[in-house]
Amino acid sequence: MPFRELKAYLWNWARALAELDPRSLACLRIGLGAVLLYDIGLAWEVIDLWPGIQAYFDGMPLPAWAQPAGDVATLKVLFGVYALLALGLLLGYRTRFCALGALLVTGVHRAVAQTVDFHDDVIFHALLWMQMIDAGRCFSLDARGGRRAAWSDRWSRVGACGLVFNVAYIYLSTVYEKGDPAWWPDGRAVYYALSDVALSGPLGRWMVAHLPLAALQFLSYQALAMELAGGLLLLSPWARPRQVGLSLLMLLQLGLWVCMRLESFPGSMLTVQMALVPGWVWSRLGMGARAPARASAPRPRWQRRLLAGALVAIVVVNIEGRRIGHIIDDEEPMPYPGAVEVHRLRQVFNLQYRWTMYAPSPPAYNGWWVCVGRTRSGAEIDPITGAVPTFAPPDNAAWPFGGLGSIYWFWEPDPEGYVQEEFADFILWQDARYTAKAERLTHFSLFYVYVPYEPVEEGPHAPMPMLALRWPEQEQGVMRPLLREDSALRGVGLYELDSEEWDWEERPGRASGVETY
Repeated sequence: MPFRELKAYLWNWARALAELDPRSLACLRIGLGAVLLYDIGLAWEVIDLWPGIQAYFDGMPLPAWAQPAGDVATLKVLFGVYALLALGLLLGYRTRFCALGALLVTGVHRAVAQTVDFHDDVIFHALLWMQMIDAGRCFSLDARGGRRAAWSDRWSRVGACGLVFNVAYIYLSTVYEKGDPAWWPDGRAVYYALSDVALSGPLGRWMVAHLPLAALQFLSYQALAMELAGGLLLLSPWARPRQVGLSLLMLLQLGLWVCMRLESFPGSMLTVQMALVPGWVWSRLGMGARAPARASAPRPRWQRRLLAGALVAIVVVNIEGRRIGHIIDDEEPMPYPGAVEVHRLRQVFNLQYRWTMYAPSPPAYNGWWVCVGRTRSGAEIDPITGAVPTFAPPDNAAWPFGGLGSIYWFWEPDPEGYVQEEFADFILWQDARYTAKAERLTHFSLFYVYVPYEPVEEGPHAPMPMLALRWPEQEQGVMRPLLREDSALRGVGLYELDSEEWDWEERPGRASGVETY
């Protein structure tokens, strides 16, 4: 093919991908605002515990200048501003300003590694492309008030194409990362996913209990096929094949939504996919009569230059920040002053190059933490949940996810004791901060309830409580208090792993019961 014809073909292909309908972009804006408000609501439920939760690895989720000692007032103010920006997106009020503010706040939040997941990355990328396209031309207060800034220039097309390629790449990259045999050829990945106590919903648990393994294997293959076909069809130069691919991916997300409790993840993916709905679909639905006018004028030159500079700067920061990260991991000296700051800045403006959502290897087991503590008044409680201790699975249907019962307590213990010691530190931090002196803990035992999936043919397997840590540590000559007559630990069959050969795929051995706290 001659170069001129190839250039014309690629140009027409890019123009086809860039033709995003204003009504679809309005759905993107409204959906992002709704998801952000939902996330803020979840965070607000545990905001008083956030400093202690985050203290595991990263400290407070704030810049150094905004970290009050033990106070969450600044954190609440920031989340309040975050909520106002999300509400502005939802209503389409000063859309460009709110989209930029939400991008910056979301970037700072993403730098907090322990309180984010992949849906936060999806939202950040969508907000990044929204800086170049106008999502306030339809169904917005901006449109109603005459504040229309619908620019038509190359950066609008770059933003639209970038969004389309980003969504397609998420799925294609995920398929590539799912190289574990649990996906292919074994096909047991969906069985593992729906067995997860923290993430599986009522329908998912019913499917594990009643469907044959062959049906669950078929669903694993089907999920891979839908991701691959949907991702490829999104890049088609023709609108109808793109809609077919979009429909496949939407059905996949709806299936995840009804079978699992993934909170905002399916909603985030459906939101960004709504931006790709072609205009003829809206016309078929009878929403074509009042379509907004097409954009005509290019944006001012200074805006085009600012967008170009920002995009180049973010790419450079990502490349250099990743290189500095490898140097930090290797404990080598920094190549220049300010290199650490570049690495931190990359954590804020991190462009994902690997989308490993539930890939490459789904877990072969799950578990949850249970703490059995004794207070100064003699009561026995689980300080994680604040309720009577139980080794039953946590209620992941409660808001949000049963408090701290499942979503914040998924790290399994390690042979060095780091994870369980951090959990113990959090329990003591929470107890000292929020418990009256007369009801504070005197002793507690921390258990990890381990549930293996293998062998699948013999499942489902009973939970295996394992003693991971005691506080305070055993002191020479000091007797721990005996268990209460009605203690949750009486009659519980405990298990233990060989600390010298820590392997979760091996079944733990039986251990003696606990007689004291």
